Amino acid sequence: MTLTELIDGDSTAFTEAVDHLRARGRIELADDGRILAVHGLCLRPTRHRIEHDGGVANTWCALDAIGIPAALAIDARSCTQCPTCGDELAVALKRGEPEPLAGAVLWYPEAACGHLIDDFCSAANLFCSIEDLQRWIGDNGATGRALTLGEVAELGRECWSGAAKQISANSNEARHPVRPSAPGA
Repeated sequence: MTLTELIDGDSTAFTEAVDHLRARGRIELADDGRILAVHGLCLRPTRHRIEHDGGVANTWCALDAIGIPAALAIDARSCTQCPTCGDELAVALKRGEPEPLAGAVLWYPEAACGHLIDDFCSAANLFCSIEDLQRWIGDNGATGRALTLGEVAELGRECWSGAAKQISANSNEARHPVRPSAPGA
């Protein structure tokens, strides 16, 4: 879908809003105007992905890869890569609850965030161990805090609760469409 298709008419205010989001790293557009990424979900390949019954979805960061399936309360596998050692990490989620992954911690950046993708998502990574995280912090001088997988899932539920409710409502409507009542009923 292109932005022109979304606005269906006068595009000035909408274009300004999209430019505002784009400048702050909250939406990605292709050269032809197609939406490539928004709110953590991304059509382009990334280091982070969600594998689920419906397919595979790329995400901007490890927080998205774990938090989105947690908010949707789905079975999924969140795959990412430790930025220190390069090992692939896979977190299994059952109905949105992450199963333990020995030693794994997520770095939650707490620095100023003018551009979401560059300032936050580039650092919101899952690490194999606290030692790998500490090495990475030493190399990058990052400020933030380490989160457990349970804390990441809870934060994801908070961040994507609105989207999860909308998806659930749309899904329920598709399964149980509202039918007009018969005349005189």
